[in-house]
Amino acid sequence: FLVVLSVFTAVMVHGLCVGVRRKRTRARLFNLADFLAWVNVLLSWTTVGFFVVLEHYRQNVNGVIDELNSSTGEDNLHDVVESVYEASEDMLILVSWCHALSTYTVLLLMARSFTTLEFQPRLAIVVKTLKTSSIDLLHFAIVIIPTFVAYGIAGMCVFGQRVDEFSTLERAIGTCFKIAIESEFDWVKLSAEDTLTSMLWTWTYVLLLVMIMLNMVLAIIMDVYTEVRRHSAKQEAVWATLAFQCRQVW
Repeated sequence: FLVVLSVFTAVMVHGLCVGVRRKRTRARLFNLADFLAWVNVLLSWTTVGFFVVLEHYRQNVNGVIDELNSSTGEDNLHDVVESVYEASEDMLILVSWCHALSTYTVLLLMARSFTTLEFQPRLAIVVKTLKTSSIDLLHFAIVIIPTFVAYGIAGMCVFGQRVDEFSTLERAIGTCFKIAIESEFDWVKLSAEDTLTSMLWTWTYVLLLVMIMLNMVLAIIMDVYTEVRRHSAKQEAVWATLAFQCRQVW
C-alpha cells in the first residue's frame, strides 16, 4: 500500500509541477478529478500517520498492562489500573477517528473512480446521467426533504411515547427512511393506540413519500438516462477501447 501510495503521490506531484511550468496550475487543481485525487492522497497519508500514532498508543497500552501485571501494592495497583483505563480510552478515541477517516477515504476513492470512467463514452453514461439530472434532483429535494422531516416530526409526536423507533427526532427520521426504502413497518405496534391517527400518518406517508415522490425521483433519473444512452448508443464499446489501448501499447 505504501509503495502504491508513494508512486501515485509522485505522479500527482510531477503533474502539478508540469502544470505550474506551463502556467496551468488552476486547471490542475480545480479540475474535479484532480481535486478528488489530491484529497485522496492527503487522506491516505493522514490515515498512514494515524496508524503510526495508533501503534505508539498500542505499545503504550501494552506497557501499562505489563506494569499492572507486575505491580504488587494495593495503592500502586489502583493508580496502574487508572492508567490502563486512560491509555485504553485514548487509543479507542484514536481508533474511532481512524475508522472514520478510512471510511471517507474509501468513499472519495469511489467518487474518484466515477470521474475516471468518463474516458469511455459507454462507461460515462452513469456519470453523465447524474450530472445532467443533478439540477432537477436538487429542485425536487427542496420539496421532498421538508416533507420527509415533517413526517419524522409528526411520527415522533404520535408514536414517540410508546415506540422506541420514534422516541427521538433522529430515530424517527431514520425509521421513516427505513420505511421508505423497505416499505415495511410494524402496523400492530404503530396502531396499538389511536388507530385513526396511526392510519392517517401511515397511509399518507406511504402514498405520498414512498409511492409517489420516490418514484418521481426514479422517473427523473430514468428520463435523463434514456436520453444520455441514446446519444451514446453509437459510441464504441469498452472492449473496443481496451483493444485499441493494447494495440497502442504494443
